[in-house]
Amino acid sequence: MSGNLAAIMVLVFFKYADPLVYGDYPDVMKKIAGSRLPAFTNLESNQVKGSFDFLGLNYYFGLYIKDNSSKLSMEVRDFFADMTIEVSEHDAIHQWKMREG
Repeated sequence: MSGNLAAIMVLVFFKYADPLVYGDYPDVMKKIAGSRLPAFTNLESNQVKGSFDFLGLNYYFGLYIKDNSSKLSMEVRDFFADMTIEVSEHDAIHQWKMREG
């Protein structure tokens, strides 16, 4: 279950396009990151919502992750601590490595 939670948190925190599509960040992201996340006024939210003509996505590599909810108790947190994940020491997963078997 903790692997699933880690994957969900990564998906939530990598929703950079949410403000462009919905006008704000996901509620879970706002709750965890708190004041470190920029807040939109109603005017800003309405201005940014739907303000894109094209949205491209590049995928370069994947990472092994695991849940580490204890990071929420850290006094000084970074992006990965907010996601409550720990990035594995294993090599990143590159598309071309996956083909090698």
